Amino acid sequence: MARPALGPHLMQSLFAITAEQRACACPLPHFSCVILQGIWSAALDGDLARVKSFIQKAMDPSQPDSAGYTALHYASRNGHYAVCQFLLESGAKCDAQTHGGATALHRASYCGHTEIARLLLSHGSDPQLVDDDGMTSLHKVSSASETRAPPSCPCSLLSRSEPQRSLH
Repeated sequence: MARPALGPHLMQSLFAITAEQRACACPLPHFSCVILQGIWSAALDGDLARVKSFIQKAMDPSQPDSAGYTALHYASRNGHYAVCQFLLESGAKCDAQTHGGATALHRASYCGHTEIARLLLSHGSDPQLVDDDGMTSLHKVSSASETRAPPSCPCSLLSRSEPQRSLH
């Protein structure tokens, strides 16, 4: 599916992200960040109290936004372990995929959030799921390390989950 082209002024306003988001150094486009509301905004900000209040109001923890991102995608991308843990304990689907096929594990892996990757794997996240580019979470770690060295690399964690393939 082709993504719509955005003009430079719209791009600039859509990518106006917080210092915390820039600290992740992920070059992934998250153009819905600025216009997020509700549980997605709370998860993006790491605001556990607000996330809890939405869940207590019977909100589905796996409800996607218009781009297909769930609160778990946002929390895992931005390294908010406590929010991820709460969402998973509240029934969030760990392998929910965006319109582009990305899972929370893809996001955590790309951004180098090893403990969140470990948490997602412990809740049954499938490291072999591929996005629309045919990339697994291990591929995401590898592509991220080409542009920067993550503070802690989930490569060994994810590669242990990959099946052994015979070369014969």
